[in-house]
Amino acid sequence: AAWYAAQPDKDERGRSTKSTLLPGCRTDFWCGTSGWIGLSIVVLICGAMLSQPFWLYLTRRMEKRSVWLLFNVVNAVTSIMFVAVDEGDPVLCVFCVFINGLPLG
Repeated sequence: AAWYAAQPDKDERGRSTKSTLLPGCRTDFWCGTSGWIGLSIVVLICGAMLSQPFWLYLTRRMEKRSVWLLFNVVNAVTSIMFVAVDEGDPVLCVFCVFINGLPLG
């Protein structure tokens, strides 16, 4: 069986799973996978936009190669954070997506 941080709306045979990602959710946005994927993309872009001034500041103060290497290290570290996301934990996943967006600025 496949492992998902946000469970798909349908199983391998196309049947609806209709399991909720958050207890007590009442809307399709919070209960389904599509809303969480869309939210993750928006959060990723917000993280990148918020960190952009920091990266521009660094390029003025340091060599561009050094900033590029720092970007790669930060990106690797923030990508490893996804190991902490457990199955069915979309809130932690979206938080990790935000942190992972910071080096993209």
